[in-house]
Amino acid sequence: MGSLITIEEYDRDFQAHVAKLALEQAGIQCFLANETIVSMDWFMANAVGGIRLQVAESDAEEAFTILSEIRAKRQADEAALKDTWIVCVCGGCKKTVCFEGTKKGRLESCPECSRYMDVPEQTDPSLDETQVAQSIDSHCLGGASGQTRLLSNRLFLLAEMFFVLWFAYFSDLIRAIDTYSYCIEENVSMTHNLLESPLWLVGRSVMACAAMLPIFLVFGMPGKDAHRLPRNYTKDLIATLILTVLALTISGSLSLFGEPPLYVSTLEWPNASTVVTKLSLVVSLVLSIVANSIAEELVMRAYLIDRLERFFGSTTAAVVLAAVLFGSYHIYMGLIPGLVNSTALGFLFGIYYARTRRLVPLIGAHTLYNLAVIFMNGT
Repeated sequence: MGSLITIEEYDRDFQAHVAKLALEQAGIQCFLANETIVSMDWFMANAVGGIRLQVAESDAEEAFTILSEIRAKRQADEAALKDTWIVCVCGGCKKTVCFEGTKKGRLESCPECSRYMDVPEQTDPSLDETQVAQSIDSHCLGGASGQTRLLSNRLFLLAEMFFVLWFAYFSDLIRAIDTYSYCIEENVSMTHNLLESPLWLVGRSVMACAAMLPIFLVFGMPGKDAHRLPRNYTKDLIATLILTVLALTISGSLSLFGEPPLYVSTLEWPNASTVVTKLSLVVSLVLSIVANSIAEELVMRAYLIDRLERFFGSTTAAVVLAAVLFGSYHIYMGLIPGLVNSTALGFLFGIYYARTRRLVPLIGAHTLYNLAVIFMNGT
């Protein structure tokens, strides 16, 4: 049968079985990894990577197409049910609660007591029209209770994003503004020899990733069922090269405006260095650039776009704001070389991530881009 490829990941066994049944009906043999452990304790789903739907490599494209069609149909059905509501009574707290029509037949937590309950296919017929109308207004149409719950969810997202960005963004932004202000006031430009302290960047990147650790452990970010394309290393390599070329093209085009960078990173070898010393410096420099690329793509793309999508309910708004934030802490290089250029690259990388949910090509392209710029500035 050949090697197996994971094409989807699920938090619930019934989700995985529905997809598996659809593929088997199409004549595609598939398997479920981690099914037993997640079925026994679904809280372990994040720890083991969810239930993995796997097919043979030769069937991956067809299987992904089938699941994409099913997903599109489900999204169309959900859109049709978006403005409908299901009102029922929670078996735990005995309170009347309301769910959007898209959640019928699903396992959801009660908005009053947080106990898990099965959402029925239709509104409880024993409830009178007044109870139904009040519940819909309170929980779904912006009544006092519904507004409080929505505000609570948004405040939670804001607090979580602030926690991560405090370590991974704000310190860099403050340092960038300070450097930019100094260069403008003194009318000078600054250079930094990357070979003097390349491991400093590794420490900064590790701190950024460490801020993500609680999110990974508690919330399983990035989320399961992310609808990523089957892993294909050839396509990833091609995507990496294309993204690198596009990024260099954008930077080259913006450089035509003629504004010199305020802060330039260079490579200047120490006079008394040995071959071993030079080799160790190069290795540590490359490692620092790779670490920086991983941290920036993980935080500014994988994490931030996901959370901003939830906050705004719009992928476009998420990509735009993530790109602006990404560009803002590069202002130390100047307005066009730093702020405008990095924001444009943020749009490029953000659009690719929003369409594919693939991070490896972005990390590769980010690394190659940084290496190219550094060695072009090196002496």
